[in-house]
Amino acid sequence: MCYTNSGEAKMVFKLLRKLFGRKEPAYDERGAELVEFIGFMPWLLIVGLIIWQFMVFGHAMLTTGNAARQGARAAAAYTSVGAAVSQTTGNYECQPPSVAQCFELGDPVAVTVRCKVPMIGIPFVSIPDIWTTSTAIARCEPMH
Repeated sequence: MCYTNSGEAKMVFKLLRKLFGRKEPAYDERGAELVEFIGFMPWLLIVGLIIWQFMVFGHAMLTTGNAARQGARAAAAYTSVGAAVSQTTGNYECQPPSVAQCFELGDPVAVTVRCKVPMIGIPFVSIPDIWTTSTAIARCEPMH
């Protein structure tokens, strides 16, 4: 069907606009943004908590590694390994460090530290304990 008369074309476009296009909303859309935000907010909080948990895990790994190095330095210098490790780990829940003793000058001494990663409390979700382990080696120093 070909429309040659511009009046017929205008009438067809007017009919199509009336059927499929609307100039006014069919319903009131006030508050739609708030509803969408409230629906999106829990997902945003969950992603934020997951990111925060990874940051806490990374901090626990760094702290455990630093505690193992401090413990190895203390063992190499024949001082208290437990005190050095507990001073470095602070509030982390750690197992007592395992230490290989120094016997001669220059022998390697290894200290292994194992600490529990603190978990962010998410209601109704049970997460098993996660532990991070780090080992450091130092050479025995001469006794003073």
